[in-house]
Amino acid sequence: MKRLAYALLFLAAAAGAIYMAGLAVWQLWFFALAPDLTFLFAGGANLQKGQIRPRAVPLYNAAHSLIGPALLAAVVLLLVGRGPWLAGALAWAAHIAADRASGFGPRASTGFQRSAP
Repeated sequence: MKRLAYALLFLAAAAGAIYMAGLAVWQLWFFALAPDLTFLFAGGANLQKGQIRPRAVPLYNAAHSLIGPALLAAVVLLLVGRGPWLAGALAWAAHIAADRASGFGPRASTGFQRSAP
């Protein structure tokens, strides 16, 4: 049930981001893809399948928390009202929701997925 809720959140946030920004705004694409840039710091030798480096866990978890896009959206709504930065916040939330709907959640300090996203 939780994964279905995240799938619906993904659809709503992605649709909102595209509506707010159109397809040519860099904030939309950057925030949709940026959370996975944390994997640049997560790889290396001697890791098990599905594990990321423990030093990358805080960065990964921060980039995959709904707190970030919620704060960005709140600041944009308070200061501007709407626009491409709000589209970026929605795209970021859509990325996180798609990950959760696919069964990917926060990481434990060991670098593995936590048991329940």
